[in-house]
Amino acid sequence: MAEGGPAWPLARLAALAEASPGAEVCGLLVRIGERIEPWPLGNVAPATATAFELAPLELLAALRRLDLERAELMAVYHSHLAGGADLSARDLAGALADGTPILPGVAQVVVALEGGRARRIRVHRWTGAGFAAAEPWSR
Repeated sequence: MAEGGPAWPLARLAALAEASPGAEVCGLLVRIGERIEPWPLGNVAPATATAFELAPLELLAALRRLDLERAELMAVYHSHLAGGADLSARDLAGALADGTPILPGVAQVVVALEGGRARRIRVHRWTGAGFAAAEPWSR
């Protein structure tokens, strides 16, 4: 996921997370042609302050839209209200089935908030043995 300039979707992800300091935000990062953009989806987790779960009907609509727009799913993103930008055990449980990614080739992106402000965005890519983290942005 190469950056396309300083306002690439990282700034948009930070803004989305900061606009929801009491609940984790979530969605998809999608490439349409040369453009990469976030597609926010509803969080239907029972405790949205500590977890995320993509709204199933919204996810299905987004996957259909991917096909219609000939877009590529680059990543699933979500925010953490505390605790940093690493994938939590719950995040891993939702991203994996029998130890392999549910969405092969799709990164996991975490926006870490501190005091309601985005401080770090970390991209996690599957290596074949687990998710490896890179830190493309921090304040």
